[in-house]
Amino acid sequence: MSNKGETYDEFEVKPSPRTIEKEIENLLTTDEATRPDMAIALRKLEKEIAERRRIEEEILELSSRQKAILATVPDIIMEVNNDKIYTWANRAGFDFFGEDLIGKEADYYFEGKQDTYNVVQPLFDGDENLIYVESWQRRRDGQKRLLAWWCRVLKNAEGKTAGALSSAHDITERKRSEESLRKARKNTATSLRMSMRPFL
Repeated sequence: MSNKGETYDEFEVKPSPRTIEKEIENLLTTDEATRPDMAIALRKLEKEIAERRRIEEEILELSSRQKAILATVPDIIMEVNNDKIYTWANRAGFDFFGEDLIGKEADYYFEGKQDTYNVVQPLFDGDENLIYVESWQRRRDGQKRLLAWWCRVLKNAEGKTAGALSSAHDITERKRSEESLRKARKNTATSLRMSMRPFL
């Protein structure tokens, strides 16, 4: 098992080029096979089948656990390939962008001119650091929303960049509240200065 960090865990099971089935086949096609040979070979076959079943069950269990986690995460989670085309999304991603998002390039949903691609380019160059970016996106209902993205590179079994995995949440209302508070403070400061002028 190769631990890739917080984003996901990945392991690869490589079968041996020598299989017990092949060994049994070789025994059956020769006159040298004895009853003890066959008994040993069959016992090996039983063990190999049991081991394969155990590995398959572990993979299914891990896959099921990951699916359950992704289904319960409220944030949008998206995957793009090296061409920045969406190849996977969790339920929150489909709910935000629409059911037809797979196969579309990420900038299809961009609202206005933005530097998002330049900001995340280090990931596609192999950088394994997390990158944060805020980007205006078009929601499935046509509304313009500000999403806060955390992005990380995805690499294949050979260690080559295969794309990026990103999580996002809608910060539109928070930004509006922050802007309203900033304006209110500015107006209050202006009012205080104006009210103090007669005493200067």
